[in-house]
Amino acid sequence: MEGNAKFTQAILDKCDEQGMQSPVTVCAVAHDGSIFCLRVSGEEEGGAELLCSHPEAATSRELPIRVFVVDAIGQAINGRFDDPEGLRLH
Repeated sequence: MEGNAKFTQAILDKCDEQGMQSPVTVCAVAHDGSIFCLRVSGEEEGGAELLCSHPEAATSRELPIRVFVVDAIGQAINGRFDDPEGLRLH
């Protein structure tokens, strides 16, 4: 779970840097085909809500993980995690 929290926080930090407005919808696809999608609101609005999840392997965390994020007004960013420590935006 710690890895998921770190992953989510890195994405939210990038959203803040880009001036994105809450809530944001985050979709992520791993190299092995695992996907998840969640809606993230501010803490006062309820936090994160898992919209869908499809893990291909219970213990696998294949990199890279591609990420697409859309905010409340349609602004979008995308990027990828090539290593557990960093998200690169494109």
